[in-house]
Amino acid sequence: MKIGIKHILLSIIMVFLFLPLIQENFNISKIRPLSGDYVPAGDVPITRHGWFSKNFQVQKEKFLHDHFGYHNTYIRLHNQIAFHLFKKAKANGVVIGKENYLYEERYIDAYYGQDFIGVDSIRKKMVMVSFLADTLRKMNKTLLLVFAPGKGSFFPEYIPESKKAPKGITNMEIYTRFAREMGIPHIDFHTWFIQQKNISPYPLVPKYGIHWSQYGAILATDSILKTIEQTRGIDIADIYWTQLTTEKAKDSDIDIEKGMNLLFKLKSEHMMAYPEVLFEDTVGKVKPSVLVVADSYYWQIFAMGISSIFDRSDFWYYFKSAHSPRFDKTKKIEDVDVVDEINRHEVIILMSTDVHLPEFGWDFIETMFEFYKGTLPREKLDPTYYDKIDEMVEYIRTDAIWMKSITEKAATRKISVDSMLYIDAKWSVDENERKKKK
Repeated sequence: MKIGIKHILLSIIMVFLFLPLIQENFNISKIRPLSGDYVPAGDVPITRHGWFSKNFQVQKEKFLHDHFGYHNTYIRLHNQIAFHLFKKAKANGVVIGKENYLYEERYIDAYYGQDFIGVDSIRKKMVMVSFLADTLRKMNKTLLLVFAPGKGSFFPEYIPESKKAPKGITNMEIYTRFAREMGIPHIDFHTWFIQQKNISPYPLVPKYGIHWSQYGAILATDSILKTIEQTRGIDIADIYWTQLTTEKAKDSDIDIEKGMNLLFKLKSEHMMAYPEVLFEDTVGKVKPSVLVVADSYYWQIFAMGISSIFDRSDFWYYFKSAHSPRFDKTKKIEDVDVVDEINRHEVIILMSTDVHLPEFGWDFIETMFEFYKGTLPREKLDPTYYDKIDEMVEYIRTDAIWMKSITEKAATRKISVDSMLYIDAKWSVDENERKKKK
């Protein structure tokens, strides 16, 4: 009997049809669970009400759909075909760039400034941050802003042609500008990582991940600790490593790839660095209490065990959930006495990547501003206060003698001319306001 192509195709189809039934009943293969936010539907008991209301049928259908044999494998096969043949990612918001660099679309939008909320909106937010920094400083506390790198900004060369757009003003540019001009303690990792991109011995941002690499997170942690030391004039236990291994990307360095749920792992051209993280003994060291309000970029730092060198170490994720070694389980932020916790901490860190700057602080800034603003001088509450400073900046630029003086003072203080210009303009506005009161 001659076996034709039709018979072969029919046999393949029959195998694919009957394999799930065999797996479901005999569990012959170990199946990898799907990654990401996917939660399979639970089973539902049959009841008289459920049957006649048809809720049972609907829920049972969902359960059978999510639990048939080889369900996860078939999903991965489907996703693999879409990726391999059409360069499509079956994961929410994921974009496949040139040379298979993976992005989340929001990071591309942030790079091009398509999510820009405007100078006035950012100024208003930073006025509140400046006030909080000053208020907390008087209470012997430190407010530190940390701007994390963004995947689109770090790897713009691999953004696919279909996603490219005219480059506009970005939220990150304006936030960091105001942080400099207002003298707010901050760390601009967004810029620093780009500067180090081609000279770092190991990748700072992974090809298949969305956050900084494990190696990059360790460098960031070291910088944060040193900034706290310098700002507060204390000696904190250091982070270090005794050995470092290089291997193919894993764990958080492939978090986008994991979420794509492919059948086969993507090829890793770059070896990633994985230091064995250790913290110095805290004997004889100062252990400050630190509260961090941040997005997911802080998870890697929190997971390193940084809490061991702090007296208190709390992480308020998006100002929605509170995580701390002191808690048996995660708490909702509404179950936390926010003001009391602020009073118990010496260092408050606000950390965000560019994607989340449109909602920076996630209402934490506004909440604390409303609480503390009773001690704010009335003129600083005036919405035109910083407009007057901007006008003064423009006026000074037209005065050649004044600009020469500013350039000389900037060189003496070892700061940028723009920063010195803003300082002089602010001083002039404050002097004018003071004279009006006399």
